[in-house]
Amino acid sequence: MTVQLIGVLNLTPDSFSGDGLLNQSVPSLQDKIEQSLNEGADWLDFGAQSTSPNATLQSVDTELLRLQPLWELFPRQHYAANYFSLDTFYHQVAAKAIEHGFGMINDVSGGRADPEMLSFIAAQNVKYVMMYCKNASGFADLKDDQDNPLQKLVDFFDVQLDKAYQVGIKTSQLILDPGMGAFVSARWEDSVHILQQIPTLKKRYGLPIYIGASRKGYLAKMTRYDRDKQRLGASLAAALYASEMGAEFLRVHDVLPTRQLLEVYPCIKNWREHQQSCAEI
Repeated sequence: MTVQLIGVLNLTPDSFSGDGLLNQSVPSLQDKIEQSLNEGADWLDFGAQSTSPNATLQSVDTELLRLQPLWELFPRQHYAANYFSLDTFYHQVAAKAIEHGFGMINDVSGGRADPEMLSFIAAQNVKYVMMYCKNASGFADLKDDQDNPLQKLVDFFDVQLDKAYQVGIKTSQLILDPGMGAFVSARWEDSVHILQQIPTLKKRYGLPIYIGASRKGYLAKMTRYDRDKQRLGASLAAALYASEMGAEFLRVHDVLPTRQLLEVYPCIKNWREHQQSCAEI
């Protein structure tokens, strides 16, 4: 499976990377959507709730209100909404997205924040990203309180996948996100270890792997040159490594540079074998 890029579009005032689009007009949001698609995004992932450390829990009604400009686009535009994803742990908000043709629900709590989410997904024809977070709420934190986070991650997927299958979610719907950064641990080494274990997770569960390393704080701890969260180079390094380890989905803030990376790197690496697939200069 070719790596698919998930472009991030946050409709929040408190996105950890400062790229929130809250209160955007419908035309402005449309421009951002079209920009991301033109830059090479395969999917767009919209979120109306920040789950970064110290973020405040928002209600179902607040998420729906923040997403209202997005719903207003659909009577006017003929987007391939089946390649739109919604980042939510509320089944009521997920239902609104599916009503508008969204093809993926991205749940940072892995089905724990809303006890009805897994049963709801089982009755739908959409993909479901089950993400690991050390907190059942789905919120990240910077506490250094995790012993053997990889084992806890595996224990989580063993339990939650069993629940998913029991309520009738199909294997073809499931995508696994092992989490990154403060969703997993305060230690950067733990996120790196998880990236290294992508082949092991794929073999254990037989499911696609989804990685959201883009701009995460743990990347800053591996470079002397972190400036005002400008982590494009670090994010590209993580994206390249994750793709080489076998991740099928990469959730990124910077679509165009990542798309260029994924096209140019294999072209250079395997030039003689794949000359015909590389664009002419």
